[in-house]
Amino acid sequence: MIGNETDAAYALNMFDAGDDSELLSMDGSTRTVYLIGGIVYKVESGDLINANRFEFENMLSIPLPVGVYFPDVSLYTINGRDVIAMEYISGQRVAECYCTDMEECESDCAPRDIVALMEDMNLDPCGYNVIINGNGAYIIDAA
Repeated sequence: MIGNETDAAYALNMFDAGDDSELLSMDGSTRTVYLIGGIVYKVESGDLINANRFEFENMLSIPLPVGVYFPDVSLYTINGRDVIAMEYISGQRVAECYCTDMEECESDCAPRDIVALMEDMNLDPCGYNVIINGNGAYIIDAA
């Protein structure tokens, strides 16, 4: 297990209070992400979304090719609301780009095989949902 229920509850309380002191990202449309004690906590931004439970189940069940990983995750239910805890992955965030074979892509462009993999899994390749580092490619959003 990664993270803990106390910090998951803390992330949820920060979200409810509008406290952004440990905010990592508000880039997504359905979740707000906090970094607490070196662990990422994702809090759903609306009712009836279930993105955290969906992502948790995906990360435990989708097989990945060699060199592609999901971070370690845990799911905590706090007062009926799911909060996902996730291993923090450092590296270069990448997303799908539209450069041609004749031009050099920017450093934040995802390799084409990663884009194809994300599309095959019905995941969004456009939202900086992959981090690449010396250990491989990590899919950090599987909702």
